[in-house]
Amino acid sequence: GDDARTYDGHNGMDIFMAPFNWYKMERDAGIVVAAAPGVIQQKVGDQPERSCEVNDTGGDNNLVVIEHADGSWGIYAHMRTDSLTAKPLGATVEAGEYLGVIGSAGFSTGPHLHFETGFWENGGWTPQDPYAGQCNDINDSTWWENQPPYYEPGIMSIATHHAAPVYPPCPETETPNYADDFDAGDTVFLSLTLRDVTLGDSASIEVMTPDGAVAIATSYDEQNNDHIAAASISLSFGLPGNAAAGTWNYRVTYKGEVENHAFRVDTPPPAAPVLAAANNAWNGLWYDPALDGEGYNIVTTAGGTVIYFYGSDRNGKRLWLVSELVTTAFQNGQQKTIVMYESTGGTHESPVPSNRGLSIWGELRLSFSSCNAGQARLVGEDGNKLSALTKLAGVPGSNCVTNPATDVSPYAGLWYDATLDGEGFNLVISPFGAILYYYGFDASGDRLWLVSPPFEFDFADGNLVTVDLYKATQGTFANPVPVDTENAGVWGSITVRGRTCQTMEYTLDTKEGDKHMDAQRLVGVVGLDC
Repeated sequence: GDDARTYDGHNGMDIFMAPFNWYKMERDAGIVVAAAPGVIQQKVGDQPERSCEVNDTGGDNNLVVIEHADGSWGIYAHMRTDSLTAKPLGATVEAGEYLGVIGSAGFSTGPHLHFETGFWENGGWTPQDPYAGQCNDINDSTWWENQPPYYEPGIMSIATHHAAPVYPPCPETETPNYADDFDAGDTVFLSLTLRDVTLGDSASIEVMTPDGAVAIATSYDEQNNDHIAAASISLSFGLPGNAAAGTWNYRVTYKGEVENHAFRVDTPPPAAPVLAAANNAWNGLWYDPALDGEGYNIVTTAGGTVIYFYGSDRNGKRLWLVSELVTTAFQNGQQKTIVMYESTGGTHESPVPSNRGLSIWGELRLSFSSCNAGQARLVGEDGNKLSALTKLAGVPGSNCVTNPATDVSPYAGLWYDATLDGEGFNLVISPFGAILYYYGFDASGDRLWLVSPPFEFDFADGNLVTVDLYKATQGTFANPVPVDTENAGVWGSITVRGRTCQTMEYTLDTKEGDKHMDAQRLVGVVGLDC
């Protein structure tokens, strides 16, 4: 019937973006990850990404095909040109691992992901609907961990605009004309996008003045269609010439969900958050003596604090996580809950850019009792683990570090080569010497992090030093194993050439291959020179 989600001849599930799907596509808004672990059996990633018709002959599909342990296959299709995981055919992927970015390649009417599951049987393809329900006569049990309902109504987007959004012919990119700052007398354009609207559904729309008074109250009521997958509604109103200055609120209520969007009238935007300088007291390397073989690195910059975790996942593979940017101050005795991401999809030769490789792993619940002691709980895909942290090495020049800054401490920070985004180095200056960490991928696409022993180095222009690099092995998330530098064997070496406190050369000579990196400092450390 008209309210069905299916159409004849289509054996997959289409997952699309709204509103402004071309605008979103160009900003990598739809990251595709593996629904289940498996082995890559097919990849095509070099085809054009702006098809508009099912019979478009401008190019073939960009897709990844994965075979699962039970013999089933998963097809991920229509992705962006050159966005696919760098992993080769035959490589394994984990559930949740990056595969690519939503595009519109092949026989496609616009940016979306075509996800299809099934079996190769008797030389032919047999699709398998992963849903269980009265409309599915293929299987009587669901393949979902938690099967969503047939309809999932919700608010996808609300926004304000300085002019009506422009929707050009496919495949040209929309112009949203987003704006949050207005003057009295201006026209404010409002947009609203709802998901899974059915006949009789209603959404209330309100605009409130800075003192909370309702300036506009109206509604969107669906009276014509049995089902709309995504309904985009636009309306506008004129601010009076004497409109109150301050922050106004645009509110939408739909199916019990409430979304608010703030916009300003004759009011300057709020200043960017200023990180408390005291956050640099926690800069440095942290570990739990009872869980040697893993640890945390906390780096505070002018833009915020970033936290790295290094260890092993539950399967014994190397794991490194990076936090969201924390722009509020730490305070002793107060816990912060911080989102942690893992990077997937790259190889040593071809690292994947972070915006195309990060997926959410879980969260870190972090608190401190002093600038040298704290508690960290990791909760995510690999388990739930509590660590009693001790600062192993602080950063000279930071608060709470008694040893004076050395001549080389200004070089501390995060370094990367802009042509090889998705990997990089962390240089920590400790009382024991310089320690270098490399983060990236090995040749098979597994995450890789390496650590040097402490070394002394004059970072003056042109000076060279070569140090060994070690790779930890065998540990698991629940039972990490320390790096045994006496017996583990050297994984490779790195040669560092000092240039300036903003530029450095790194040459890797490793079992994965050689690589030269002309690095620039991504961030320095608060409190240090340079």
